[in-house]
Amino acid sequence: MKKFKAFDLKAKEWVRSLDFINHLWKVNSNKSDDVVLDDGTQKEYAICIFTGLVDKNGQEIFEGHIVESITNIKYEVAIGSYFSKTDVGHGVHLCKNGDRQGHPTTICNMDSEKYEVVGNIFENPELIDEKQNEN
Repeated sequence: MKKFKAFDLKAKEWVRSLDFINHLWKVNSNKSDDVVLDDGTQKEYAICIFTGLVDKNGQEIFEGHIVESITNIKYEVAIGSYFSKTDVGHGVHLCKNGDRQGHPTTICNMDSEKYEVVGNIFENPELIDEKQNEN
């Protein structure tokens, strides 16, 4: 079973629960009753999928997390396709400085224990500020 979580972009907090029922997302936030996401309300939430990977501390890694490598470089975790001048790929990848167009680093089960979740792009965007990652 796939795992998801959602971030309320207006309230700036993670929602209490998220369900996918009859092809619709149903969100229960801390500030309101259940909301069924439609074309108008879906853009108010960021839905993140579990990558199937865990970091060196055993924490689940979700899309949108920021992980730090053993060489102290921070990356945004993304899922999907990427295209660069030399490569095309699909899956879980790490984007330096939030750059999804460059050449992202791919990550798999064997590598995930070399990373630690240190935040997420919604609450801690400053962690992937390019000045901090100029290594």
